[in-house]
Amino acid sequence: MPESETPFIASPSNPKVKELVKLQKRSFRDETRRFLIEGLRETERAMDAGVSLESLYTCTEFFTNTADRVLEKAKQRGIERTELSKDAFEKASSRKGPDGILAIAEQWNTSLDSLELQETPLLVIAESIEKPGNLGSIMRSAEAARADALLVCGTGVDLFNPNVIRNAQGACFSLKAVICSEEAIKMFARKHAIKLIATTPDASKPYWAATLSEPIAILMGTEHTGLSDFWLERADERVAIPMAGSMDSLNVATATAIVLFEAVRQRSG
Repeated sequence: MPESETPFIASPSNPKVKELVKLQKRSFRDETRRFLIEGLRETERAMDAGVSLESLYTCTEFFTNTADRVLEKAKQRGIERTELSKDAFEKASSRKGPDGILAIAEQWNTSLDSLELQETPLLVIAESIEKPGNLGSIMRSAEAARADALLVCGTGVDLFNPNVIRNAQGACFSLKAVICSEEAIKMFARKHAIKLIATTPDASKPYWAATLSEPIAILMGTEHTGLSDFWLERADERVAIPMAGSMDSLNVATATAIVLFEAVRQRSG
């Protein structure tokens, strides 16, 4: 049973539950400038990163041992909590096997001009990544590699898609990510003397032969068509990930991690 002071919603038809469901749609997220965070780990990492959480929805029937710590952090921050019945929570959740926590958070804006770069910047430029899950996984790798930022260009990209949030597993709250035009990214890279490294199977140089210890941006394209001519023509260097088997491409998130951690290896001295 919920704590006596915690509001309780039993019906899946409650307006607040319907609002949670509507936030699964991009049009409503864009209209309200809000988005959903689901999961104990994701919610805790969002709070730790200073993300503004508007409200918290819980279902104690799904809780694990880490729930008390997350609830205490939310309480200390004065975040309003509402308990949902199992049926109501399952309607609002987009996961199989939820762990009992959903949060509504405010979207934020990050611009190229606001980025703070390391002395030797390491960036990832992702062009037209079709699958939100791949974009989230790229965020995880970029954050783990201590990249300065992920710059996203192309059509249809939504950083606040629930599948991006889920697959990023909290990395989206600590990694700077910017959606902007190809031209803006090109100008930013030139301004900061950042070398553009394009990954393409047509390159003759393997990725480990490139110098990745200097200021660089790793360019990643779609699995289906790869990088556009815009980036291939403007890249300072092209590299490939050699493959000995019969496959001619890798998952874009996997390919990004491979090149990123070669950069980490080279920078480790």
